[in-house]
Amino acid sequence: MNRNALKAQLQKDAVEYLLVQFVDIHGAPKVKMVPAEALDDVIDSGAGFAGGAVWGMGQDASSHDMMARIDPAS
Repeated sequence: MNRNALKAQLQKDAVEYLLVQFVDIHGAPKVKMVPAEALDDVIDSGAGFAGGAVWGMGQDASSHDMMARIDPAS
């Protein structure tokens, strides 16, 4: 599905928020809620997850964010 088709479907279904998720190296899902209007930002730049929140990656609270990007093709 391309970006425009995804936007149209979200609007048609009156979706207001997206759950952006990735699975960490231990199999635990990490999720962030973002407004549907931010779809372009999440596709292009990603949704930030604090590096310290991703246990097992060797990062702490002062580390850079990890970014999860939406892949409309998946």
